[in-house]
Amino acid sequence: MLKILLQLLLNCTSFVNYDTNTVYGMNFDFFNTDTYLTILQTNQVTVYKLQFKWNGEYIPTVLYNSYGLFLSYQYVIPVNRYQRHLEGNEKYITDVHSFIYNSDNISGILEFTQKYKLADWIFSIHLHAADKNNFAIIETGKSQNHITTSTNYFSIMANFNNYRYKDCSVDSIHGAGSDRYKYIYRQLSKDRNLSINKAFFLLQNTAMRRGIIKTIFSVVIDPHNNEMFLTRYADYKNILKIFMIDKKAVKYSENGNEQVFFIENDIEIDDLFRKFQ
Repeated sequence: MLKILLQLLLNCTSFVNYDTNTVYGMNFDFFNTDTYLTILQTNQVTVYKLQFKWNGEYIPTVLYNSYGLFLSYQYVIPVNRYQRHLEGNEKYITDVHSFIYNSDNISGILEFTQKYKLADWIFSIHLHAADKNNFAIIETGKSQNHITTSTNYFSIMANFNNYRYKDCSVDSIHGAGSDRYKYIYRQLSKDRNLSINKAFFLLQNTAMRRGIIKTIFSVVIDPHNNEMFLTRYADYKNILKIFMIDKKAVKYSENGNEQVFFIENDIEIDDLFRKFQ
């Protein structure tokens, strides 16, 4: 019963595109909860975290650094039993977080997955990792890690186990989020030139607006210009543009906007949007 309920409720989706423009995008769908944008500066790297509150803790679901490394964690179904204790050469899948502070590509992450058996932590999750040129979907297994890569110019991750369909046609894909996966796949196959506005169009058409699970935020990232575009609650007419090096936010519109807000260490996402009301 729980498995069926989760399949109906949880709907996070992410994608990366490498053709004319390199773009990362994600819808974060969850119960109504507080979310935070956190900025950290370490050495020469600026790190952005989009986090949600769960049981009194803030848990990152999107991480990005100014080198262009992108990490997106999402719920995966069927649900795996998380491990309270690690054995031997095991690491939690969330330990991949550490690469966001010093890496500019996913090669170190892939080496990490070859060295350690990954285990679930609190949530049953999988990871969409990308840099400016390559991507990988990383999923835990009973006896080994499952890594999905492709020679395609785009990658999509929904809630089903992606590794089960790595050599299959898109029409044969089933499972949680497969409808959203197929929609984005067909759109990216038809139009290789993915602009920021087109990326939000994909997120808008796969957003959750009804029920107890809704799209809490949508994010699009341009890694070549280190720009983040953020909206909340599926309101795609109200988007903020964040200059990630300068740590400043403006209202995103074709006509431009003079109002600027400089972000300090962290801010609740709702509070950030209130600055522009």
